[in-house]
Formats: sequence, C-alpha cells, structure tokens
Amino acid sequence: MEAAGAGVADWHPGDRVMGLVAGGAYAEYVTTPADHTLPIPRTWSFAQAAAVPEAFLTAFDALTLQGGLVAGQRVLIHAVGSGVGIAALQLAKAAGATVSGTSRSPWKLERAGEYGLDRPVLVSGAFDPSADLTGWAEVLLDLVGGPYLAGNLEAVAPRGRILVVG
Repeated sequence: MEAAGAGVADWHPGDRVMGLVAGGAYAEYVTTPADHTLPIPRTWSFAQAAAVPEAFLTAFDALTLQGGLVAGQRVLIHAVGSGVGIAALQLAKAAGATVSGTSRSPWKLERAGEYGLDRPVLVSGAFDPSADLTGWAEVLLDLVGGPYLAGNLEAVAPRGRILVVG
C-alpha cells in the first residue's frame, strides 16, 4: 500500500493488502475503502492474492449471505470447476455441506474432487437433473444461467434457494 486516508487506522504505507475495487482493478494504483481490504499472507505473491478476493467474496456472498447456507445442507454448484465454483466448493465444505457440482469437462470434475466434491455431475448442453438430484439441492449456486433454469427448478428442494451469479 502506498498511502492511507486520514480516517484509516488499521493500514499503513508498505502494508501488503488485497481487496475488491468497484469496476475492476486493472491499474497500477487504485483507491478503495479500507474495509474492502484484507492482509496478504506473507507466503503469497501479489499475483496469488489478486485471484482470491473476487472469487471467494463472490462465493461467500452468494452461499452464506444471500443463500443462508448452514452446516448439513446440500449444495449444487454449476460450473464447479470455475474460479468462483472452486471457491464456493471449498467454502461449502468448510461450512459442513454436502456438495454436488456440474461441469462439461471431466478433468474439472476430477480437480474439484481434490477439493472435496461429493457428487460430480458431467453435463452436456442444458442441465437435466438425474432422478437422484431431483429436489436434492437446498442451496443451488448457478454460475451458468440461461439454459440451466428448467433443470434448476427440478433440482432445487422445497424451500431451497437458487442463486444465479454472472
């Protein structure tokens, strides 16, 4: 960090910070509210830190703040192999959820398995839930949109929540 505003007490010039910036942050210098920043762990590069806030804060907002995810619930994540999808998978598992995830790529499902994916679902075209996924998802995070809507309505459990991000 180069400088901190007059009302900022927790950050000082030279601190390594990461955070969210309205409209993106493709610049050498940016200004953002202090409460939108986090410390960069000592072992992380700036490039590693740049990848974290957008994916994890988006996933946290969707699953926890908007979706009300609690331990023991079942979560379905479309595009589970994407950046936000992998972040959501890790957050859902940390919260104690059982997670199913979709992808059009077998290797992405395999990779998601390394992060704890319980139920991989390979899709091609529109999402069409199998019989064992019908009414299954208490929280459904859709990072694809459009062609998945009809399948989502079948896959969501009674009183479940569908969150579309993207």
